[in-house]
Amino acid sequence: MLRAARERSAIARVAPISAFAASAIMALSAVALAAEPGKNGNGRLVGGTGAGTMELALVQAYQNNPQLNSQRSATRAIDENVPTALAGYRPRVAGTASLTDQYLDQLTRTTGTTAGVPATYTQAKGAIAVQSYGLTATQTLYNGFQTTTRTRQAEGQVFSARETLRMTSRRCCSAPPPPT
Repeated sequence: MLRAARERSAIARVAPISAFAASAIMALSAVALAAEPGKNGNGRLVGGTGAGTMELALVQAYQNNPQLNSQRSATRAIDENVPTALAGYRPRVAGTASLTDQYLDQLTRTTGTTAGVPATYTQAKGAIAVQSYGLTATQTLYNGFQTTTRTRQAEGQVFSARETLRMTSRRCCSAPPPPT
């Protein structure tokens, strides 16, 4: 398990570097075409519009390629499937709350027991608030290895998306072969 985690970590570090290297090749060829042969004293290429340092050209080529940006976005979206799959291991908590207000206004009449005694009236008023709260937590103990399978599937999709990104960067950003 630890070995697999190290391999995933290594792949995660290498994928952006390889994409950057491929776009760097593209940027080098673009800068070479746009720039004049000489350099001035401050390290900037002399020539065409957008001339700047080599590092800036590489960064811009890597950041502004629409195909790479699209594939990076798709890769980030697929990366979100792993935490969703891992959620099957976590407990679920649900809460409920209720409040009931009751208002009572009661008028009672009692008759006198002897002749000549008038009836009396009694009035009762009041309010009652009934509150109830509930919290339920559940933890799945066994679900037929569904969570494990979903997690592995999501991780496989991440590796596939990263490889697709790597291939896209190679396809989009590789420099044409030099003329012979």
